[in-house]
Amino acid sequence: MLKRTVVPYTEAGKRLLYGNYLYSFTFAGFMVFVLLNAFVFWGIFPRMQSMGNAASLIAMLFLLLMAVSKFVLIPKSDKNFLA
Repeated sequence: MLKRTVVPYTEAGKRLLYGNYLYSFTFAGFMVFVLLNAFVFWGIFPRMQSMGNAASLIAMLFLLLMAVSKFVLIPKSDKNFLA
């Protein structure tokens, strides 16, 4: 049985939940585009310069969003946010 440890009704709880959701989404997107870039490198997909550059750029943007969600959205301390 799952137990909710974060109260989403407070402002800090919402920031924690949205930050974790954004972090999970951006980590998944980063991994997809890193794999896509690897497939282009290995020749599984046709070697197109624009496709490799776009995959690298989007992977870097996902890394930037991961940093924003980790260091801006997610609060520093969990002590005040547990019910």
